[in-house]
Amino acid sequence: MPKIFGVDIKKYQNEYTFAASIAMGISCHRDAYVVVEGATDEVLFSELFNECVRFHVAEGKTRVVAIMKLLEGYEIKRAFGIVDADYWPLTGDKPNLPNLFLTDTPDVESQVVMSEAFRKAVKNYCNTKFIDELLRQEGLEGHLAVRNILVNGAAKLGYIRYMSQKEKKSIDFKGVDFNSFVDIQTLAVDDKKLCDFLDSSGRASHTLSAQWLSLYSNEDNDPWRFACGHDIVSLMVLALQRSNLGWRENRDSYNKDDIEAGLRQAYETRHFRETCLCRNIEDWAQRSLGTSLVRN
Repeated sequence: MPKIFGVDIKKYQNEYTFAASIAMGISCHRDAYVVVEGATDEVLFSELFNECVRFHVAEGKTRVVAIMKLLEGYEIKRAFGIVDADYWPLTGDKPNLPNLFLTDTPDVESQVVMSEAFRKAVKNYCNTKFIDELLRQEGLEGHLAVRNILVNGAAKLGYIRYMSQKEKKSIDFKGVDFNSFVDIQTLAVDDKKLCDFLDSSGRASHTLSAQWLSLYSNEDNDPWRFACGHDIVSLMVLALQRSNLGWRENRDSYNKDDIEAGLRQAYETRHFRETCLCRNIEDWAQRSLGTSLVRN
């Protein structure tokens, strides 16, 4: 199969055309180009970068990587890509591309949750009386107590997902029923029920998933390395719908898309500037373009 700069052109014909169009655009003006995975990424980052940045949506991480390989081969210096880190920091699978940048956490959504934007979302969606009670019980600000519970639960799923990839088990996590293993009283993930669910749904044997969870609990793991944003939000929605975290009169209206959109809207430039992702992009921009790309 024909390859250009390590990219299989027969497989990635669209990416080749994509990269060529970016190269053509750069030859006509001096704007920078950023290639992102999806449309929601464009919505988020378009509010963070200044008017000198043009966006292209590649529809997937693999496509972003292919496009950046092509652009690097063409020695195009005014284009960069942003992708979800997933588990690359753990596996060392990140391609050696100076114009490709990873989120600080496994994905954009979890990076937003990690920021102070989560505090605003909690105020918008959560029952303040419940938050005040958590403050008394946990000794943390209410939104931090909620976030810790959700992230710790999502990290268990994330670790199983990571081990599934590492050991090439190809476990399907689509359509996971969070009701089956979340304790509505504490909002925590019940390990045994999670293993039972994975076993009964044919995803992984109880023995295997229990072994992985045991590894996770016995290691000094940072839950932010494994917790995926979509899992965090799914747990949050379940809690809003079925526990005192949500306003009783609003329980039927809580949904995942709205919560994720609300989190993105709450995410501001000041939050972005605190990330390694932002600092890495700004360092690259100063070296390659001699200017900043992030809004003031």
